[in-house]
Amino acid sequence: MTDRAYRFSLWSITGICVLVNAVTLKDGHNWGGDFSQYILGALNILGGRPYTANIMLDPVIVYPPGYPLLLVPVLKAFGVNFIVLKCVNVAFWAGAVLCIGSLLRRRCGPGLALAGAAFWASSFLFFLTKQNVISDMAFFGLVCAALWALEHYQEKPSLSWFAGSLGWMSAALLTRSAGIVLFAAVFLWLAMVKRALRPAAIVAGTGLAVIGAQAWITGGFFVGFFKSYVSMPFELLMLMVKRCGLPLESLVWCLVPRQMVVTAGYSGAVEWSCRIIAPVFWVWLGVAALYRIRRKRLGVIEVFGFLYSFVLLAWTSTYTQSAEGFGRFVLPALAAAFILVLGSCARRGWAKMAAGSLCALIALNLTATAINWDFNDDVFLSDRQARGMLMWLKGNLKADEHYMFWEPRPVALMTGRLGTTTAWLAANPPEVWPQILREKGVGYVAAVRGLDDRLMPILEATPVRARKIWQDTRYVIYRIP
Repeated sequence: MTDRAYRFSLWSITGICVLVNAVTLKDGHNWGGDFSQYILGALNILGGRPYTANIMLDPVIVYPPGYPLLLVPVLKAFGVNFIVLKCVNVAFWAGAVLCIGSLLRRRCGPGLALAGAAFWASSFLFFLTKQNVISDMAFFGLVCAALWALEHYQEKPSLSWFAGSLGWMSAALLTRSAGIVLFAAVFLWLAMVKRALRPAAIVAGTGLAVIGAQAWITGGFFVGFFKSYVSMPFELLMLMVKRCGLPLESLVWCLVPRQMVVTAGYSGAVEWSCRIIAPVFWVWLGVAALYRIRRKRLGVIEVFGFLYSFVLLAWTSTYTQSAEGFGRFVLPALAAAFILVLGSCARRGWAKMAAGSLCALIALNLTATAINWDFNDDVFLSDRQARGMLMWLKGNLKADEHYMFWEPRPVALMTGRLGTTTAWLAANPPEVWPQILREKGVGYVAAVRGLDDRLMPILEATPVRARKIWQDTRYVIYRIP
């Protein structure tokens, strides 16, 4: 196959991926709070307000501004249109597929490379995740673009490829803090493998400059959850050891859709197997990384893959949700490993076996996509109770009145009213609730039946004595005297 035919095939696969995922985008959104913070941050940038304004009464974590900056032109042109905002995910995923396909072609024959690109194009994980306005897909696309440019720089060092690599790396770091791994990987590769100290110093300086730019846009340095690693390192280390199988389990569900009869029955066995294998895997990975660094046999993609994998391991200590949800964090490490493993298969003469395995994975992903073609987890437009609660808060609260709700950020986006989380009540004894409500300036509590059942009778009793002023079958709004 000629290079021209390969490029045509790769673009055709990517085009089909874009078409399938674009036509299945749904309006609205789920309750996840991150999406609303990104949109509110973009609206703040667009309106010239402080980056953290109008999000919560007490923002806990301030996210990097790169993704909100990407959303600014979309919001300016279309307003808060969820379908258009989700198109950003599709665009960056398409870019990732093209970059991975290009990287694979440099290591594999055209058939195996196209099979690898088709696997990413058929990803069921992306099919579900694209319904969320979150930074992960943009970050993944930027990481893939950076690895693509770095691969060119590694093979033919030039100022243009070096500058292009720095540009993609900077964009990734502006989008997610985990982008610092790209800078660390390239710095280590240049300094320890290539012994190119001047380019390494430029990489380090650029990374620091990007961090400074983040601080300027967001209004200061926010350590966020990184503070936990300093304040309670031993506890987090123990959690990391306990959950060290989580990245491996997530990797499995990135490859194989869990939401199928044929795979769901094995989920317990996968979790158990990953827990058993994980300690040996992480020791092997660390030894392999040190050995290859000493032999100076590491390429830049390998260094990134090693470093990002250990960042994932540290990440497990603060992650409390499902293994499937962790999959979106695993994607950059999986892409690096995917490229390296397929390249190794091609060199060892295992291309046909690898291509056959990929075809099986593609079939599973496409089957899961067909089964879940109408997937829609929206609550804002399709959930009548949620709409009623939001309309009541928007219509009855003044701009300076505040509420508590389990996810206050989406409520802020949909109503323009600021609030805080009911977690403040759940984490404290009832006798201090009046003080908390007073200090937060909260005059209303929106409770969810089934979620806040423990809180509701306490709110109605002494010492709070809240009274119900609105309710339906799912939500209850209390007025705080």
